[in-house]
Amino acid sequence: MFPRSVRVLDRRRAVASVHAGDFCSLSSGVKIWCVSSDFVNDIVCILPPDIADIGVRPIEGDVVMKDYTAVGANSVIMPRNLVPEGTVIGALSFVPPSFVFEPWSVYAGMPIRQVGKRNRAAVTRQAAQLRQHMADRVRQAR
Repeated sequence: MFPRSVRVLDRRRAVASVHAGDFCSLSSGVKIWCVSSDFVNDIVCILPPDIADIGVRPIEGDVVMKDYTAVGANSVIMPRNLVPEGTVIGALSFVPPSFVFEPWSVYAGMPIRQVGKRNRAAVTRQAAQLRQHMADRVRQAR
């Protein structure tokens, strides 16, 4: 079991969080970034901790994975993303900051795009069966 929410810290403050819903799956090699350099507008380097503000504004924000979501192997999710209920992201995909998803859809690629829809009724039925199975095992263990 892992925490459902993880805070990301920089040197001085909490910057963002990653949140995971029920039946959320992250495959091997997935990278979720809550803070990233702005490669277009800023210098890209490690700044010394004692430097005055030089105007560097990283891209930062929460990444939220709602219930019944999944991310395939070696995908990258950038900051400020909400992956809505039932959405899955295929392997080797790149999700740019603030990408707009539709619930219960399948996305893949670089650039990422919608490639299909998910069967909500089948997935939620399977989740209900799994919940019941786990509840039965807990009762049997008592």
